[in-house]
Amino acid sequence: MSSRALNLSQAKTMTARLLAVRKEIVIVVAVAVAAMVPAMVFGVPSNRDLANHFRFALPFYDALRSGNFYPSWLQDSNGGYGDASFMFYPPALYYLLALMRFLTRSWYVGTLATFTVIYAIGAVGVYLWAKTLFPRREAMWAGIFFSLMPYHLNQYYQATMFAEFAATSVLPFSFYFVEKVCQSRRTRDIAGLALSYALLLLTNLPLAVIGSLAIGAYALLRLPKTERVKTSILLSTGIVLGLLASSRFWTTVIAEQAWIRADNIAPDPSVDYRINFVLSTLSPDNLNIWWTNILLALTLAMLWPAITLAWSFKTRPELTPTKRVALLAPLGLLALTLVMATPVSRFIWNHIRTLQQTQFPWRWLAVTSMVVPIIMVAALPYWESIAKGKRRPLALIAVGSIAISVAFSLRTHRPGSTEFRCNPVRRKFEGYTWITRYFAVVA
Repeated sequence: MSSRALNLSQAKTMTARLLAVRKEIVIVVAVAVAAMVPAMVFGVPSNRDLANHFRFALPFYDALRSGNFYPSWLQDSNGGYGDASFMFYPPALYYLLALMRFLTRSWYVGTLATFTVIYAIGAVGVYLWAKTLFPRREAMWAGIFFSLMPYHLNQYYQATMFAEFAATSVLPFSFYFVEKVCQSRRTRDIAGLALSYALLLLTNLPLAVIGSLAIGAYALLRLPKTERVKTSILLSTGIVLGLLASSRFWTTVIAEQAWIRADNIAPDPSVDYRINFVLSTLSPDNLNIWWTNILLALTLAMLWPAITLAWSFKTRPELTPTKRVALLAPLGLLALTLVMATPVSRFIWNHIRTLQQTQFPWRWLAVTSMVVPIIMVAALPYWESIAKGKRRPLALIAVGSIAISVAFSLRTHRPGSTEFRCNPVRRKFEGYTWITRYFAVVA
């Protein structure tokens, strides 16, 4: 065969692969957009946190329009005297909101566009991460499942924890680049890790703390048997570069954190980490825990079909070498998230001040929502074989439990707000003092 024929064959193969990847990404993005349809139809989920976000977004946008590209003073608070909120709240979400407001000329449309883009980015991030471990088709399903995870849906539709929601879409890229550095140790992957970690720090501080611990644990589990030291140095380089890239923000937070007085002046007992562990109580008297218990149960209802992996390894030995190695780190990460979210880890929280400042141990369910789809798709081939055999009813039960979890999560969204009246929102918060419980660096 001539070299020209070989080149043509290679070109056709490469084109086919690119088209397949493009198709899978389109499907993943389409499902993420579909998950946003309730917000498009019924309005952006609305509660006091929504108003608080726009208390920041409006003056942030005004500051950008006036030429101040790194706002540090919230001008509308305290009767026009302003406050220092911008120095402590990560700015990435507000930059994106401002960009979408500029492009759409509408806060309402811009807000929907912002969170639709964030949702899609997160799904693509999980797809890319899963693609480093499993075939593309299974990776596609990981991205789809991530968009439908109960806790991730809850971040947007129930809790309106928009900054944490955005950070949850950034963190999968850090895991993806950790995996790529461990596999190939290329410079561009180190740069990708640096960029994704910097964005994480600039999006949500509590999830940045939790994500940093999760990234470290995952990296330790994924270090190759050979060149461990070199890989560790390269991973550390990526993290350090990410810290440097975001240093304008976090150095100010560290230097000025003594000004954050909310918890000292009027502490809010509801944000005490000691009462916010998942499964610490089954009573509805603590609504946060009661609801997160339900979210955990829904998540486990989606995960249980993956238990069959243990059986498939025995019945299909050809799967053992690849999938067992690929699943080791995700399973370890899943175990870590469940331990850290529950009272089992109370002794750890009691001794780490930085963890305590994240306030809610149940935030670890954000990482759970990323890793569960990875484990779920590992069992897909086995369930496909069940669906084609005599045990098809068992496959229907598995699909049904996943469908029930998704349906329940989508059905219980907060009533939406179909329009923003920005001037009333602005006036409402002009009298806010910056010493307020909202000022405890959370979203």
